Amino acid sequence: MKFKSPVPFLFVASLFALAACGGGSGSSSSSKQNENAELQEDNDQGIYRAVLTPVNKKLVANTTGTIEVRIDGDEVVIESTVAGAPSGVKHFQNIMTSSECPTEASDANGDGVVDIMEGSASFGKILVPLDSNISDQLLGNDFGPIANGAGAYVYRKSTSFAQLMADLNAEDPDKEDFFAKLSPTETLRLSKRVVVVHGVSRNSDLPATVATLGDAAADQLIPIACGKLVKVHSEDTTTADAARSETSSETTTGARFL
Repeated sequence: MKFKSPVPFLFVASLFALAACGGGSGSSSSSKQNENAELQEDNDQGIYRAVLTPVNKKLVANTTGTIEVRIDGDEVVIESTVAGAPSGVKHFQNIMTSSECPTEASDANGDGVVDIMEGSASFGKILVPLDSNISDQLLGNDFGPIANGAGAYVYRKSTSFAQLMADLNAEDPDKEDFFAKLSPTETLRLSKRVVVVHGVSRNSDLPATVATLGDAAADQLIPIACGKLVKVHSEDTTTADAARSETSSETTTGARFL
């Protein structure tokens, strides 16, 4: 089953007219500085960390943790350490295309829950699903770590940076699904992305107005935590000492974001 958005994403292209009015050294210098800034920003190498904060506090009040992406040469390592998540629930995690986390104001229909579609107005579509195969958007995305009895889980996957980018820069096979590709020459630009964690208990009392995708149960896709990725210095990196027991078990059932 393919997960189609009930509401299509609209992309507005803006056209800018450039007027030439006799270039001076000042404008040339400014242009050069902007070019250098863009080149520096587009350098994906480094360490990026998102500090998670709760999204739907009325459902899950205390989900916290960190998600860290390390890109060193051709190696990409992604780790997450999460606490306060609903126990026994499979939690999908995704790096999204946009840079904003939803707030209570994102609850457009006022039913008390920010659902997947309302949240997407802030965080966009899925760019990198943190599943069992981070090299390919469409392989392994039925996987999510399962929180233990204390509501904690850890996750770690690695891949080739070249392989990851080859997939993300490829042509989008289905522009109507909930995934998005980069343009052929676009870089990751992780400092302009957020990470979202999904999943509440299936016993949660959700209003009938809560939206979902395709035939997925609404509880599987409810955003529970979000954090903006920020580039950090290596000396600032510390691994959280939360419980690291392997609570994530791969399954072949559950929602897919296709």
